[in-house]
Amino acid sequence: MDLRGLSDEQVVAQFLRGDKEALAELYDRYGKLVYSIVRRLITQHAVAEEITQEVFMRAWEKRNGFKAERGSARAWLISIAHHRAIDELRRSWRIGAYPPYETSSPLDIPSTDPSDEVGRTQEYRRVRGALDRLPPEQRQVLVLAYFYGMTQRQVADYLQQPLGTVKTRTRLGLKKLQEYLTRDEHTHDQ
Repeated sequence: MDLRGLSDEQVVAQFLRGDKEALAELYDRYGKLVYSIVRRLITQHAVAEEITQEVFMRAWEKRNGFKAERGSARAWLISIAHHRAIDELRRSWRIGAYPPYETSSPLDIPSTDPSDEVGRTQEYRRVRGALDRLPPEQRQVLVLAYFYGMTQRQVADYLQQPLGTVKTRTRLGLKKLQEYLTRDEHTHDQ
């Protein structure tokens, strides 16, 4: 059966019934998206590919846990991918392997739905703009904590800074970020 012409909802219905061709179709539709999400957090190509495969295997194994009323299959796969990538980062941190810090953050998740992309792009610009206004040391701790899933202790170890310094920069950065986003929201509404 050719599933390419079916809607996501129809493919998901087949998937939930245990149709392995539907799993393959979901992979064809969302494999690149899942990989790109994982790759933003995992710098090693081979590890990111392996995690991408695991995401779809976990989805298959836990397909009975998918609830369409809670969100789309796309969002469900993104969630699995994000959690699995964070788990891998935390595992690597426990053994002392830290990711290289990049000044860019993994905010830009590609979309296959143009209407999603418009909203995501606007939100991305708002958040990115607010982050860019923060002092570099505050932006750095927020990116590591919120986009790379590090605890404050891990951020302190990674940056070789006192934990109190990281906590202060996090608190100040969040406060400024909230002020910037609130101010931008009020300016946009007027």
